[in-house]
Amino acid sequence: MQLSSHLKKILILSHKGDYHAAAVSWALAHLDIEATIWCLADLPDYGTISILFEDGGVRTTLTNRSLQIALDDFGFVWNRRIEKPAAPPASHPDDIDVIEKQNLHFINAFRGTASIAIPTTNPVIFQDQANFKSVQLEKALEAGLNVKPTIISNNFDDVVLFQRRHGAVIHKPLKFHGWREEGRVFGAYTAATPGLTEEDRFSVEAVPLIYQTLVDAAYEVRLVCFGDHFVACGFKDRSGDRNVDLRKSLHEHAVEYFDVEVPEGTLANCRKYMRSMGLSYGAFDFLIDQEGAWWFLECNESGQFLYLEAVRPQVPALRTFCFWISEVIGAAIDRTDPRLAALSITAFEDAGGRDLARKMTEHNKQVNVPLAAQS
Repeated sequence: MQLSSHLKKILILSHKGDYHAAAVSWALAHLDIEATIWCLADLPDYGTISILFEDGGVRTTLTNRSLQIALDDFGFVWNRRIEKPAAPPASHPDDIDVIEKQNLHFINAFRGTASIAIPTTNPVIFQDQANFKSVQLEKALEAGLNVKPTIISNNFDDVVLFQRRHGAVIHKPLKFHGWREEGRVFGAYTAATPGLTEEDRFSVEAVPLIYQTLVDAAYEVRLVCFGDHFVACGFKDRSGDRNVDLRKSLHEHAVEYFDVEVPEGTLANCRKYMRSMGLSYGAFDFLIDQEGAWWFLECNESGQFLYLEAVRPQVPALRTFCFWISEVIGAAIDRTDPRLAALSITAFEDAGGRDLARKMTEHNKQVNVPLAAQS
């Protein structure tokens, strides 16, 4: 099938220095699919957006100081990730709050408009609900995934009763929170919940948390679904220490990665989950217990996936994602196409990947990858 030129163009909405956006843009260029990375946080000082409703239709244009594009020139939008816009330096201090809030609202409105007009992963209207942990757990249960007994609460008495019923319990934030202190970065990770006493009442009631029964985990799995395609990788602490939150070990580079076989039932239920959430992309995290049962932790609708290939080259994350995009836009690329086989994080790094990620998302630059400059 011969595609019109605009159907083969991909718009990637992301942020400055996004490694994933740069790697995918570079890889798609090798498949003769043009990708443009647009940093929405460039608003308002480096870029503009206009959504024109006129003559019974809608026309959306984006500009920065060197590039103007029309939304209807694209056949697919990857709603990757955004950063909050910052008010221009010349802004009056009293105006900064309203400038930043209005621009953020406008960015999200644009993303919503884009997902109505063009196939998008994932539409902003579905992203919002997909990020609520309570919705995730309910949808996971509906889809047939295993979920440990859980309470999300700031009611001290309810949490104490839950702990008495289930014994060993962990707690984790509804949304990850990090902060800097004396030059060091700290984060609120999953941790074991001590036996609660009346002295803990204020702390429990001040901040709602997720409380969940502890899984006697053998290892953890990240399973990333792109439509009907997927990649997966298992990991555990090299020392055999069963950290409640393996992200601590990740930061200390003390994690062993290995291949895993995903049970067909689990995979089918993940697809049910995604359909019910309106998602075409999702990064699932599971804990696998000592008996081999898969326990759902969460699904991140814009979670990272290329690091799996970086640490485990046998996991073809970049190639699988780009093949899926080619399917979505109808590019009819054969799985045996040698161009597809050549796509890897190693090849991207050899082409100067991290420098490309910086250059592709600089202000005032045309950030699509020229097809003639493939390497």
